[in-house]
Amino acid sequence: MHAEVPGVSRTQLDFVDVRDLVEVLGKALTVPEAAGKRFLCNGASIPMIEFANILHQNFSKRGFRIPNRILPDFVIRLIALFIPKVKAVADNLGRTYIFSTEQARSVFGWQPRPYKQTVIGMAESLIEYGLV
Repeated sequence: MHAEVPGVSRTQLDFVDVRDLVEVLGKALTVPEAAGKRFLCNGASIPMIEFANILHQNFSKRGFRIPNRILPDFVIRLIALFIPKVKAVADNLGRTYIFSTEQARSVFGWQPRPYKQTVIGMAESLIEYGLV
């Protein structure tokens, strides 16, 4: 939220609201039908640019500088040659994948919070605790 990078990559971001995770964990401990099963709790899978745009729309007027343009893939790959941790990003350029949360939905009736609410809440929390 300080424009430390010039843009975002063509990758996707997968996340879950911690409150949703707590809800599923609580149900996993108390609902008999959960015994012996594993549950994925992915609240959303969105392109990184959508994540950046949500932050930009909600926080740029408050002085936060959120880069909201997509860097060309070749730039990401070039940076990855010099910054090893960027290699993982370069390896996932343009890939999309889906996590099924059907088991959590069917066993618990779980519905994740709207992802825009989660993104905004996360940023507000970072601001509140002085992390950005």
